[in-house]
Amino acid sequence: MDPLISIHIRGHRPEFQPGEELECQYQIDAVDPGEIQALEASVLWHTDGKGDCDLGIHYFERRTPRSVDDDFRQQFTLKTVLPKSPRSYDGEIVKVRWCVRVRLFLKRGKPLFYELPFQLGPLRAPSKSSAEGTNGRCAKTETAPDAAPQPRHG
Repeated sequence: MDPLISIHIRGHRPEFQPGEELECQYQIDAVDPGEIQALEASVLWHTDGKGDCDLGIHYFERRTPRSVDDDFRQQFTLKTVLPKSPRSYDGEIVKVRWCVRVRLFLKRGKPLFYELPFQLGPLRAPSKSSAEGTNGRCAKTETAPDAAPQPRHG
């Protein structure tokens, strides 16, 4: 059984304005603490679409066994004030997606991660005629925010 990774944004808000504080809790479970090498949490944006993929990390923290007294199963809180840009964007050629990502590094195997998407500012699109969805999900995330989180290998 893969370890469980959960992320919950305070207030279950899907959209934030620039300058607002994002607060979320994250936790891992179903894993022996002795198997954990590190745990990372970040708030980031990335682009999807044609051409190269860009990625920007707004907030980052890394925890190791020494920094949490060897108990990674406790709930951690992440707080950060969101920047002015880039704002979420849903264009036909390029999209800008924001998410909270938690990555778990085990002593054996590939890292696992889970991403919870959110929007920075109202979702902007060049026109209303775009046939693509505007749900604001991170490209690598297929799990709905209310569904049970599934770990990703990557």
